[in-house]
Amino acid sequence: MTIGDIHIYEYALPFQKPITMMRQQLSERRGLVLSIKNKDSCEGLGEIAPFPGLSKESMLQAKNQLLKLIPAILKKDISLFGDVKSISAKVSLPSVRFGIESAICDLWAKSQHVQVAQLFTKKPLEKIKINALFAD
Repeated sequence: MTIGDIHIYEYALPFQKPITMMRQQLSERRGLVLSIKNKDSCEGLGEIAPFPGLSKESMLQAKNQLLKLIPAILKKDISLFGDVKSISAKVSLPSVRFGIESAICDLWAKSQHVQVAQLFTKKPLEKIKINALFAD
């Protein structure tokens, strides 16, 4: 599968009420959505959203690293696991690594008409426990 197109979208989603995390008051959640497409226009998405005070990188650092990596990804012929690992090895920031790996896995799964979990196991769980952030 060859990566044919890459786009980066920035977002800022306001919280209903500001929250305090790590002694910082936050009024919005900021991040980037990485969109990669293959030559057949199948699209995979990944999110890059370092959390202020918790992540080792800032949003600006994450965006800059992502922009520098685009030439290494664009037009690359990707075999799922080998190339994801080789691309990830060039990424020092965890949120950027997560976003790139997520986008490639999502693209690969969609191009194979399966769920992402099915790339890793034949019988993925139907339900998983999750957590959520509550301000009160």
